[in-house]
Amino acid sequence: MKRIATAATAALLAAAFAAPAASAATGVVSNGIAWTTHATPDPDNPNDYCTLGAVGTDSSGNKVGISAVHCIWREPDGATVYRWARTAAGRTPIGRLSHRGDYSTPPSGFTADWVVMQLNDDAVLTSNGPGARITGIAPATLPSATIGCKDGITSGVTCGLITAVSTANYWNLAYVAAGDSGGPFFVNDHDWAGINFGWTTGFPGVPGAVYVRATKILSDIEAGTNPVGKGFRITNTP
Repeated sequence: MKRIATAATAALLAAAFAAPAASAATGVVSNGIAWTTHATPDPDNPNDYCTLGAVGTDSSGNKVGISAVHCIWREPDGATVYRWARTAAGRTPIGRLSHRGDYSTPPSGFTADWVVMQLNDDAVLTSNGPGARITGIAPATLPSATIGCKDGITSGVTCGLITAVSTANYWNLAYVAAGDSGGPFFVNDHDWAGINFGWTTGFPGVPGAVYVRATKILSDIEAGTNPVGKGFRITNTP
């Protein structure tokens, strides 16, 4: 005798053999967004975030983000990177830490304060950050008195004169606050020139905040052994 399954039975069978639900898409990732390596809020540090400096692709096709290593110097390579949110439920993975500069205590640390993130394959990269549109890379050297701007998740876009230049760093009078670390430093409205380090007294007589130059970061990445980030091309979207 043929049995006819009820609608309820059919629904139960369909649920039992259904494919697992796909994980949520990574979504849009840009310069200037807040990121963290903490899956849950840190009660000892309510501002447990930094700012993403640049996004792009490398010669191997990896999607890459660049920011400041002093934000995560206690975290190992391979640690998950999350989009920062005030609640744990809002913190979704966007990638992982790949490798970093040889960061140490100031002032030597100023010259290698960078970290490379390998972003998720489904991340949608855009030039349009919360406060800045970054579409290119600045010239190798910017003279003093050039106007430079920075974007940071805490204090937004601020601008000022470049007061000093070294082979690895710029100093600039733009205001920087906690949480802005790693965010983009840019010139000519859209050219990525470096990432925010922060205010420093490590160089007496040189006023302003210090930034690690983009050309120094990219040179370090090219000289390293890890292929992620080599041949970095900054995202340029409409």
